[in-house]
Formats: sequence, structure tokens, C-alpha cells
Amino acid sequence: LDQTKSEALEWESVKSKQGVGCMWQDHILEPIEERKIRIGYLSADYCNHPVARFMLPIFKNHNRETFEIWALSCGSHSDWITKHIQSESDHWLDLRFPNDIQAARLISDLRLDVLIELGGFTGDNRLGILVHKPAPIQLSYLGYPAPTYLKCIDGWIGDKELFGGLRELESNAHKLINIPKGYMAFDSGGDITIEKRCTAANFRYGCFNHARKLTNKTIDLFCKVIRQSPGSELVLKSISFH
Repeated sequence: LDQTKSEALEWESVKSKQGVGCMWQDHILEPIEERKIRIGYLSADYCNHPVARFMLPIFKNHNRETFEIWALSCGSHSDWITKHIQSESDHWLDLRFPNDIQAARLISDLRLDVLIELGGFTGDNRLGILVHKPAPIQLSYLGYPAPTYLKCIDGWIGDKELFGGLRELESNAHKLINIPKGYMAFDSGGDITIEKRCTAANFRYGCFNHARKLTNKTIDLFCKVIRQSPGSELVLKSISFH
């Protein structure tokens, strides 16, 4: 963990030296009492991806009398869920092509109050944008179940299940913003359907993660579960199995 933290902070230091300082301070924000609160959600996964599926009900149910919502997209994939996200957000901004400094400038010009990144250190993330502080409050949420350790991240949104097993270094990395009744939302309505259960007689466990996550420790745990469930089956799904 110490090495992870030091590498993250070193990367952040290098990135920040490439910029021009805290960008949101280039603008004067209007008093919040006289307008809606502006929130931007930054993600590379606004497509048929778990992050987008869990974000859809959040976009749908935001109180539009209080909040104005931006979907900030930096992903290369587009599909029917992308269209849902576009229709349920107040604004859509494509950030695939600008570099981190250019994208940070575009975001800072929106005068957001809160910027929430949804990917952490996952594929195609744009954490480099947040290093240049385009918003006064910057948070991590949903797509990365660990702290980023970055100083530009002001808080980390989760719940007791996510935060309950953290070690001291992890829990002290950011301000923990605890959602009491669970921090994830899912709505199976509309075009997002839940597959019907197969008619197999045996109880089936499933793990739909990338194969690189199948460590020896994980496989040992799976084996213990299967041994205690006679006749059960385990289904593994990964794109690398193709």
C-alpha cells in the first residue's frame, strides 16, 4: 500500500507540473443560493458497462429543481446505454480528444460546483484532468473500489460494505463520504432487462470479472465455497477466455 500511495503521488506531482495551477479559481462562481448546483460525472464507461448501468438511475432521479447535471464522457465506446445516459443528463460533453489540460480548461469553463470521477485507476481513466483542479470539489465514486491517494481528490463516496474492510492507510487517504443505505443504485426498468435464470438443477455461482482478477487467493476462496455446496457449479466469464 505504501508503494501504491507513493507511486500515485509521484504521478500526480509530475502531471501537476505540466499545468498552470488550480483552474477553477480562474472563474468567479455565482452564489449557490441563487441557482442550481452544478455536478459533472466524468467516465470512460458510458456504454454497456456496469458503471453506466449503475449510473443510469442516478441520472434519472437527480432532483432537477436543485441540481444541473453534466455527463462528461472520455470513452471510445458508444451504444444504446450511451444514448440513455445522454437523454437522462442535462448536458453531454465529449472529452475523448482534448488532452488533460485542454479537457480541464473545458470543464473549468462550465463552472461546476462538484466534479465526480467514476473510474479511478481503471482503463482509459482521465484522472490527469482532475490534477489540474477544474472544479472546487472533486470526488471519487463507483468504478474503483479503492482509494486513489491523489491530493486532488477531496472525498470518496461509498458505504459500510466498501469502507468496512479498509486498512488505516486506505481509510485515511480521502475523506470518506458514507451513504447509509448503500452507495450503488440499479433500476431494471426500460430497455435494461435482467436475464431469466436457466433451468439447471444445480445451484450455480458466477464470477463475471476479468481473468487477471482470479488470483490464487480468490481461487482458494471459490474452492472452499464449492466444497461446502455439494453439487453446485461455478461459472467464470471473462473477455480473455475468448
